[in-house]
This record gives sequence, C-alpha cells and structure tokens, in this order.
Amino acid sequence: MGLKGYGLAITKSYARSRGVNPVWYLDQTPLASAGTWLTKSVKALVEEAEAKALEASAESGSDYFEHLAKSEILRLTPFIEAMGTYNVRREFWWEREWRHVGDFEFLAPSDIVVAFVPERDHGEFRAVLTGYVEHLLEEEDPFVTGSGAEPLDTDYYTNLVLVDVTWSLEHMIATIAGARAG
Repeated sequence: MGLKGYGLAITKSYARSRGVNPVWYLDQTPLASAGTWLTKSVKALVEEAEAKALEASAESGSDYFEHLAKSEILRLTPFIEAMGTYNVRREFWWEREWRHVGDFEFLAPSDIVVAFVPERDHGEFRAVLTGYVEHLLEEEDPFVTGSGAEPLDTDYYTNLVLVDVTWSLEHMIATIAGARAG
C-alpha cells in the first residue's frame, strides 16, 4: 500500500457524532498468542456470506452483490483490518484509525481541525485553498451563502493548520499549538 501523506483530522467527538468508528485490528501473525483464530473466524464468516449470496442469486436470478450487501458481517468488515506479519508485514495499529462507510460531508469548514500535507506541498496547498475561497465568494456558493449558513471565515482556510506526517510528534504538536485558539 502506498501511503501518500495527505489527510484531514477532525475531533473524535465530532467523528462519533457523525457515525465514524474505530478500526478493529486483528493480528494475523501465525505465532501470535493463540494463533490467528480471530482473522480465521472473520474470514470464515465472509466466505459463508459469499456462499449464501451466490446461492440466493442463483435461485432467484437476482444480483449477487445485492444479496452480499445484506450480510451482517460485511457491514462490519470495513472496520476490521488485519495487522502483523503473514506473508507481508502490516503494522498500522499505531494509527488508531477511525473509518466511515460512504460519503462523509463536513457540515462546516471549521469541522476540519488539521490537514496533513507533505511540507513540500504546503505552499501549493495554501494557494489552492486561497483560490477555493475566492471561487466561493465570487460564485456565492450555497454552502457559504445559503440560508442559515455561517458567514465564510476566509481566514479559516488560509490559516488552516498544515502538518507533515513525517514530522516528529513534537514538531506536529508545536505547530498545532501555535494555531488559532478554539
């Protein structure tokens, strides 16, 4: 997997209020304590759901994927990630990742706390944000001017905290701490 260093950070309380859930990491390392019983169990449940969907679609002539999408285990699998060493080393548990299934729309620009952008791209990213703000103002975008919308805080976009994932934790904290209060 090629990670690119771009992302958005939101608060955990905001994420939870919008249906975002923490990822459940299952160790796939064969010699890990008690083996790989969790990953094998999840895999068995997925294979069972696939077989049932195949059977149902063959019997009714309907779409396999429609049947598969109704499976309870497949509602959970977007929140499950294998980690450890099994053919390939995958150690993402330290991320404490959270996920959301489907489109995620921000209710207001200020919902974004930090943007992760490689430092080499900070200038270009800020220029894009500035152009976006100018576009919103020129076009009288409904996101900005619609009924009940907050007035556009143009400083929010141009002063959005940018951090690079390759920075040390101390560097990130210092950058975020130096950001606007609130």
